[in-house]
Amino acid sequence: MMSKQIIHAFVTWARSRGLKKPSTKDGMDVMFAQFLAEQPYWSEVAEPARDQTTPRIEWNGVFSEIRDPLRVGQSRENDDFQALVEDREQAMAEGHGEDLARDAILTEKIREEHGLKAPWVRTNPASALKASLGSQLVVQAGGPVVEVARWIGDDLECHPISIDAGYVEPFNAALGTALRPFGRLQFGTTGYAQSVDFDITRGVQFSVSCAYAVLSVGILGNVAGSMTLFGFLSFGLGRKNNPVYRTIVFDSLNGTSAVTAIPNMAKTLALYRTDATQHMEIAVLDPTQTAMYTIDRPAGAGAAQETVMTPIPLANEAAFFKIINLGSATSCWSIFELGI
Repeated sequence: MMSKQIIHAFVTWARSRGLKKPSTKDGMDVMFAQFLAEQPYWSEVAEPARDQTTPRIEWNGVFSEIRDPLRVGQSRENDDFQALVEDREQAMAEGHGEDLARDAILTEKIREEHGLKAPWVRTNPASALKASLGSQLVVQAGGPVVEVARWIGDDLECHPISIDAGYVEPFNAALGTALRPFGRLQFGTTGYAQSVDFDITRGVQFSVSCAYAVLSVGILGNVAGSMTLFGFLSFGLGRKNNPVYRTIVFDSLNGTSAVTAIPNMAKTLALYRTDATQHMEIAVLDPTQTAMYTIDRPAGAGAAQETVMTPIPLANEAAFFKIINLGSATSCWSIFELGI
């Protein structure tokens, strides 16, 4: 007869792979042979020569031992397989035979082990020990975004984090507004993922809650150039959360711009012009690119007399937009406030 420990290991193995119980003995033989083949190490031993401390399997008259490969300083008395079985049996006993209580006890044990690995940590999850939480890189204008920070945690580690990004060297004044640094954050949990681009401007900090985050930086620009950009992640809420924006620029716009997607997580929109005497309109479009409504930006009294535009909320169905310049060619900035 097989021991309860081996039966339990076999059942756990089958469940973890989504395998159902075979309806025939031959099917069970095949499944059990697959289970044996996937064990780290096993060898047949004669029935009389059995090690009482080592788990063994009997199947159709053949006795087998299951052993894990030994690490330095490890003995058979504390191998991983035996420890796993003993932990589960102890948790089941403490949970009075309830599966849910057993799992809760095992989860708490894992958290305690994490605490032993990083006893100095107060807010960081254990997975932060393997994360790359920040760096600085030289980024080329118009090139691909480059990753500067990455943290991949478990869903049980879902946690508020702060994102910081900026540039290291002084802004290259000779290039004016030609270089436009931005960041890209991908974050979420196992069942959800979000990606949002944001302006770096003079530096930015904001917070989100997630179980993983990947931070990249890039530069939009119509001239050759580079900047040294940085970005990092830290655990916990930032001390001050200022508005976060995403700007889309139309250089020397003459007539109507291309239809452009509204940035992810955008909540409001404002439009500014280089020449305030040029009459412009903002057309907000639905997912089918059909116009929903238009916002008018009438001509100002003078080229340098741009009036402050109160940001307009975006309707729930808003998906695209375009700028219509009714005057002479001029550059304009579409500034979206993000709901972060």
